[in-house]
Amino acid sequence: MPPGPHPHQGPAQGHAQSGYGGYGAPPTGGIAEWWQRLVARIIDAVIVFVPVFLVNLLLGSVLLSARPILIDPETNQVVPSGSLVAMTLLMLVISTVIVLLYEGLCLMKWGATVGKRALGLRVVPQRGPRGVGLPPGTSFLRALAWWIYVPLNFVPVVSWFSWLWPIINGLWPLWDRPDRQSLNDKIARTVVVRG
Repeated sequence: MPPGPHPHQGPAQGHAQSGYGGYGAPPTGGIAEWWQRLVARIIDAVIVFVPVFLVNLLLGSVLLSARPILIDPETNQVVPSGSLVAMTLLMLVISTVIVLLYEGLCLMKWGATVGKRALGLRVVPQRGPRGVGLPPGTSFLRALAWWIYVPLNFVPVVSWFSWLWPIINGLWPLWDRPDRQSLNDKIARTVVVRG
C-alpha cells in the first residue's frame, strides 16, 4: 500500500486528485456563505472574549488594589502613572496572546475555529495542497490579520479607528468574488469553505 500524503502536502505520487483550484479534495459544499461566517465569528468572539475579560478583570483588580488610580481633582482625569501604563501593556499582551493562540492553534489542528466547526466550515489554502489543518505560518498570519485591531485598540489616536477593521474585514466577503474572501483571507491566501 503506498504511503498517504502528509497533511500539508498534495496527493501521494501517482494518485492525482482534482478539486477546487486544481489542488486537494474539492470542498463538499462550496464557498461558505457570509451569514455562516458571521455566526461562526460570533461564537468565536464569545469563546475568546470571556477568558480575555476574566483575565483582564482579575489582573486589573489585583493591580488596582495594590496601586490605586490617581485622579486630578481639577480636571477629573486619570493621572497616568508607571503602574497604570504597565498594567495596560500587560493586558494588551495577554489579550493579544489569547486571541492569536485560540485562532492560530485551532486553524493548525482542524483548519477551523470552534465557531467554524459548529457551522461545518473550514479554512483551506486558496491554492496549493490541502490537509486537515493549515500550516503554522498560514494559521497565525490569518489570525493576526483578523485580530490586529486588538493591540491597535491600545495605541493613541489609532484606537479611534481600529474598531473599523473587524467591520470592514467581516463585511468584505459580501462583495468579494469569486471566493468571498475577507481581508484576512486575502492576506493569508485562504478561503472558507463548507464541508
